[in-house]
Amino acid sequence: MRGRDTQANPIDGIYRLPAGWCGKRLSILVVGAGGTGSAVLASLAQIAVALPQLGHPGLTVTVIDDDTVSPTNVGRQLFSPSDVGRAKAHVLVNRINLAYGLAWTAEARRFGANEDSGADLIIGCVDNRLARWHILQGRQTNWRNESLWLDCGNSATSGQVVLGAWHNRRVAMPSVAALFPETVDTKADADDDAPSCSMSEALSRQDLLVNRFMADAACNLLWQLLRHGQIDHHGVFCDLKRSMMRPLPIDPVCWERMGFKMSEAESEQD
Repeated sequence: MRGRDTQANPIDGIYRLPAGWCGKRLSILVVGAGGTGSAVLASLAQIAVALPQLGHPGLTVTVIDDDTVSPTNVGRQLFSPSDVGRAKAHVLVNRINLAYGLAWTAEARRFGANEDSGADLIIGCVDNRLARWHILQGRQTNWRNESLWLDCGNSATSGQVVLGAWHNRRVAMPSVAALFPETVDTKADADDDAPSCSMSEALSRQDLLVNRFMADAACNLLWQLLRHGQIDHHGVFCDLKRSMMRPLPIDPVCWERMGFKMSEAESEQD
């Protein structure tokens, strides 16, 4: 794993491993343990097992989700019939810890607004704008020298993954909230957030494998950064219906076309 050149410089199209991450056991907070979150955790477990083989200290992971497993989650998410009624976060973390000898932690609660996670990286696997807004507010309130937010979002058959980064209170790569402000517009959340009553109803809202695609795209981005010390894109757009994937380049010109200007980056703190 390379860590010699750790300065963030989006102008050359490369994001390099944060200096503070070199030789450190990374703390990761996963917010959401549903369709995407359960798949993300499965891949993070693989990364956690692989990293020590490369001389990396590994990962410390905490999962936060206040939901319990429902019958409609079985099959669509990584839960079995025996899990129904139990806290999603505890089910997944206990399973991973037993399988791999890890010591991850789970908290069966909601992630609060302005909450200080203390994590090096937050991975958002949430399904509503309010939860994403809480993550944004927590990051803005509790600044650190190096702060990263990897967000996964999807509709019925498509979605995007965006890695945002801040160094010394300055934006190195814009977050999902900066590129897509509508994703944190709480007024736009659907009025009807009732759970699906059947598998067929759930599948009408969200295709079967879309969460898995988003999780794989997110974890591969993190793996490439940790394994090679740098990445040349900080997001992925996926369209399952068309079997298409497109990277989000680390390019201020591209960001400006999307409505974000590096010269006005401090506005993301407001």
